[in-house]
Amino acid sequence: MSGLMLIAAMDRELQGTTTLHDLQVLRTGVGRKRTEVALRAMRGEPPRHVLHVGFAGALRAGLVEGDLMLVTGVVGAGQTQAPQPCAQVDVLRSALAQLPGRLAQGALLTVPSFVDRPEDKRALSERYQAAACDMEAHWVASVCADLGIPYSGLRSISDNSDRRLLPPLRRANGRVGLRQFARGLASPATPWRATVMLHGMRRAKRSLATALPVAVDALRRSYQ
Repeated sequence: MSGLMLIAAMDRELQGTTTLHDLQVLRTGVGRKRTEVALRAMRGEPPRHVLHVGFAGALRAGLVEGDLMLVTGVVGAGQTQAPQPCAQVDVLRSALAQLPGRLAQGALLTVPSFVDRPEDKRALSERYQAAACDMEAHWVASVCADLGIPYSGLRSISDNSDRRLLPPLRRANGRVGLRQFARGLASPATPWRATVMLHGMRRAKRSLATALPVAVDALRRSYQ
């Protein structure tokens, strides 16, 4: 069994790791299908511990762009069981609490597509008692549970729960189509929303880049 593995969906979520040595890094891509394909690599030589990081959209009121969120449990949309608990929460909390900025904690909900409407965010928060959402965590945590690998999660909030970032692009089934997306780009609200979204992503990226070396060091020390 190898050491600590850092998992993220995108390269931009791994800033701050270039100085970390002897660290396995797995980029899954966004969404369930890409994640499940990427996770096949874990079955050959399972790591000792997985730290799953990235951006998340806030579901709970009060979380703002750039806030760090320690994931205490992971649940998938449509699931009825309690969230899968995360490992080493106390270790990570103690280490990350020393950083400037706010540190939140809570359950992370994995959804099949982006959640852009504030009313949908509130409904998901109430139904699942989740603080934020992403599109990969449930699948990563499930594979870790199957393989007996401790799973920890750290997120940086990229958008607030009370702000709608995208124009109305949805089809009747809730998905976003290319034609709807093209029409949305022509919406007068799009430039402002795009600016807000980019600002939130930059704040999230900075916070996560600062926190990653601290979290990795804390987990490594816990196994010494």
